[in-house]
Amino acid sequence: MIDLNSDLGEVPGDLELMAVVTSASIACGGHAGDDATMSAAVEAAAANGVTIGAHPSYLDRDNFGRAARSDPPELVAAQVAAQVERLCEMATVKYVKLHGALYHRANRDDETACAILEVLPVRHLLAQPGHLLDRARAGGVGRD
Repeated sequence: MIDLNSDLGEVPGDLELMAVVTSASIACGGHAGDDATMSAAVEAAAANGVTIGAHPSYLDRDNFGRAARSDPPELVAAQVAAQVERLCEMATVKYVKLHGALYHRANRDDETACAILEVLPVRHLLAQPGHLLDRARAGGVGRD
């Protein structure tokens, strides 16, 4: 099976893609989204049989989560956990896919990767091959 994934709940009109994707990484309020858009995305995913994932980021709406930041790893991890937990209150979240600059930082910075992986309430991660995925596998993320 091929999983067609898209990051959704980020801009008006993007939920129409729920009709063609098999998994949706839903913005959790850091770079985009809020309770209303998350709820709408969850409803659209359920109506279309789409698997739900959380798409947390730096708390950086001004730069859409694309600007590098030097926030302490523990702060970043707490912000990620809060975003994912909020979406988990609305739906069954199957995986986490970090967004933008935060993803790139976690894929090269061991301290940030470990801090985030320690607090994730969801044990599956969607990531490209690299440091973050290797660290996640070593720590048991992605294994039932």
